[in-house]
Amino acid sequence: MKEDPLAPLLTRLRFMDRLAGKAFRIMFLLGRGENVRASSLYLLRKLKSPDTAPQRALLSVVFASMGDEEEALRLASPEIKDEITHNFSNLALCILGREPLLGALTEPWVLTACSHVSPEYEPLAGYRRWLELRDSLPTQLEYQKSFVISWTAMRDRKTTGGEENVEASLEMLKLSPLESPEAKLHTYTNLAVSLMLLGDDRYEYYLDEVKRGTENEHAHLRVMAYQSLMEFYARTDDEQETMKMARELKRRASKVATWIMSKEPFNRSWLLREVSLNCLSLAKVQYWTGDLSTSSTIRRLISFLRRSEQLPVISTFLGHVRDVELALELGSRMTGHNLMKEEVRDIAVGLASVYQGTGDPRIPKLVRRNRLAIPPFLRHLGCSSLGERLRVELGYC
Repeated sequence: MKEDPLAPLLTRLRFMDRLAGKAFRIMFLLGRGENVRASSLYLLRKLKSPDTAPQRALLSVVFASMGDEEEALRLASPEIKDEITHNFSNLALCILGREPLLGALTEPWVLTACSHVSPEYEPLAGYRRWLELRDSLPTQLEYQKSFVISWTAMRDRKTTGGEENVEASLEMLKLSPLESPEAKLHTYTNLAVSLMLLGDDRYEYYLDEVKRGTENEHAHLRVMAYQSLMEFYARTDDEQETMKMARELKRRASKVATWIMSKEPFNRSWLLREVSLNCLSLAKVQYWTGDLSTSSTIRRLISFLRRSEQLPVISTFLGHVRDVELALELGSRMTGHNLMKEEVRDIAVGLASVYQGTGDPRIPKLVRRNRLAIPPFLRHLGCSSLGERLRVELGYC
């Protein structure tokens, strides 16, 4: 029997964390199309205490995805005021074609997932209800609104959500227009992709809005606009325009990398923002085009990021490039440095993205050396794997 590289991770967790870890591991296996029923039934025998509601909710999604309605409904508890329990229980209900129980804890990814997995769910009505219940800071709400609008229109990055969902997204945008330039770029790109895939000429308006961003007076918005254009052309299979945008991004990023590496000190916020954007630009060039010639500049930028402690950026970066050697290099920091829990989490998420894409067994071995890294690693792995299986964006990851 083939050894499971993830099994040793579970033995290092406390009992309750181990139950959650097993649930996320089951979600990972389910996403890969492997038989998980025996594992699920074993875990269910452990779930007898009311304190295990989050783990029960995770398994409700597993059983719903396997078509076992009775077990899924028995385990789902959307009324419980716990983020994991509430959101995953609602996801299970939507997978079963039932109405979710929206509340103040409902995350945007639940709305978008329900839009795609449940024929009975009405996206616009759900969005209106969700807006009434939100209690977020304005900046957070802009991002959350953008997420719902974008990923209702798109099922995944290269599959439209269908005519009804796209129309619902356009109505959402009319209902609550976006103010943030960054949110607009993200949303307009997804709307343009979805409309073009449907053969709807309205895509031209949103694409033109993204193109206008390349003339913005702020450098970081110009970079974001070029990123958005490259994503649009890559996702609509226009190879010529994709490479044109990639060359532009690579030129800008290489120029900035050379300039940044000569600068001291490293603690200026504007400098960090510039390097972060250009680092992610290069990551996206490699992600969308497979251009490995960017590796030299990438390594110079990641060297800067390590010195400036921009771990969230590195995590996102690794999620795009899925470079095993860079992941192992970064992951080794968790064993010899006094990092905060949030920093360990950021590294663990990046490592999970790389393992999801490569399956390299050295990565779980590295994660096992830091107990704090194991829960976020398994959580991201399970969510992203199941998200691919359902063909939806699970933002909880």
